[in-house]
Amino acid sequence: MRTVFILCLTFIYALESYAQFEGELLYKFNVSSKLIDSLKRGMADSELREATEYFDSLRVFIKGNDYAVWKNNKTDEKNILIQRNNRIYTIAKVILSRKKERILLATDLTNSVYNKDNFTAYNTDAITISDVDFFSKKCKQYVLKDPAITETFIVADEQDYTTDINKNYLVPPYTGHNLNSPHYTPFRNRIIYYYQLDFNGFSYSFTLIDIKAQKLPESIFIIPLTDKKGIIKEP
Repeated sequence: MRTVFILCLTFIYALESYAQFEGELLYKFNVSSKLIDSLKRGMADSELREATEYFDSLRVFIKGNDYAVWKNNKTDEKNILIQRNNRIYTIAKVILSRKKERILLATDLTNSVYNKDNFTAYNTDAITISDVDFFSKKCKQYVLKDPAITETFIVADEQDYTTDINKNYLVPPYTGHNLNSPHYTPFRNRIIYYYQLDFNGFSYSFTLIDIKAQKLPESIFIIPLTDKKGIIKEP
């Protein structure tokens, strides 16, 4: 009887340790290139955001298989992935419009271009793994290199939560970051603590700064109604 009790406690602890995550992740975003660095030297972040759509923070909301991404806390600049529809919806401001209009774009994720591994040159020798401390946790850092691109992922050795997300929610789907690829096995269904992409003198990174496990309202994942041109009907 005592053995059964201990096994039950172990099972319950395992469920709590690897609970399904629902809530919000907050990331600090940084981008660097010769052009962008020259702009950043002469302008404040607030000015950059206004003039160039530059953003420096990212909020990611995860609920089941779905996620929503907001830039700089702006509800008029966000992506929503609805897994059951196999669509990612992009809400954006209409460029060069005198009105404050927003447009809704839908990307069909069943298209093969969004389900391939763009980094076929990766192999076991091209992946470097090291131990790092991050977010007050023992983590693993994975550096993946091919002839053109270097990617860096950091995930915790033992995460408190798992997810059902098989896409890299930090980057748009057209870059081919399909976490079902064998190259991304260590990050599948994991919360990404740090991500960096280096390509042809251009670099950007996302650093996790806060995790909020909480119930999310369904309103975050509602797709707005549009007219025939895709312009969102404002309430």
